[in-house]
Amino acid sequence: MMFKRLLSRAALAAVVVGALAMGASTAQAKTNIHIWIGIPGFTYWDGPGYYGGVYRHRLTCGEGRWIVDHRRFNLVRAIDCWPRTYHYRALRYGQWYIVGVDSWTGRIVSVEPY
Repeated sequence: MMFKRLLSRAALAAVVVGALAMGASTAQAKTNIHIWIGIPGFTYWDGPGYYGGVYRHRLTCGEGRWIVDHRRFNLVRAIDCWPRTYHYRALRYGQWYIVGVDSWTGRIVSVEPY
């Protein structure tokens, strides 16, 4: 008698837990969030991903600034971060320079007096 009662309560608990599990799986949030940063009318993508059917990973403008800053330049400011080469204005030993950084490799490709 006691075993039947325990078995029936266990079966009822299993049914309730199963029903709750089934109900929880059907309630999913269908939300897509897109954040665009930049000037309206111009697309902007910061980071890796697919672009025109090709997977690309370029440095961000901030990563390029960090590279220039850690090559003994001071007061580094971005002039433009347009793909392929990013340009920065930077101070070194009292002289201003325009520093070009390759956006794919991170190498400094040009240093010209400002």
